[in-house]
Order: sequence, then C-alpha cells, then structure tokens
Amino acid sequence: KVIITYIPSDTIELGSQFPEFTVTIYNIAAERVRVLNTEPDEIDRYSRRAFWNLKNDKGDEVVSGTYLYIIETHGDKVERNKGRMTVIR
Repeated sequence: KVIITYIPSDTIELGSQFPEFTVTIYNIAAERVRVLNTEPDEIDRYSRRAFWNLKNDKGDEVVSGTYLYIIETHGDKVERNKGRMTVIR
C-alpha cells in the first residue's frame, strides 16, 4: 500500500479547508493506471492523503517501475500537483 499526501501550495490559505481531490496515476509511458477518488477507501481529504493498493483500474497488481501521479483539487481553489514514485516488488 502506498500513501500519497497532498500538500497545498498555500497552506495558510487552505489551512482549515479540506477540498475534495483526486489522484491519477500513470505509468512511465503516460498510460493511465488508476484514478483514486473514493472516500474513505482511497481518499481521506481531512488528512489530505490518498491510499493506493498498487492495483490498476482492472484490479490487477502493477509491476515494478516508475509511476507518475497528478493530484487535482476541486472546489473554490483548483490546484494541480504532480510527482513520481517507484514500485519495487
């Protein structure tokens, strides 16, 4: 299980706000692997964390490799953060 934490760019402005957000995960070939958007199983907006069970949208386990992710907030202030992670099995 992987935990991805959303850290807003302006923590003072968003300090007491907990916007809804989604995390989209891509493989290194930029193919979409998984979208995390279900509360509370995949998204906990109050702790600003997303939980990925290392499975793709079809339910198959992903292989070792580098994965890219985009975190997008929804609501009054829309923000997009991105990052990468490596899965080693």
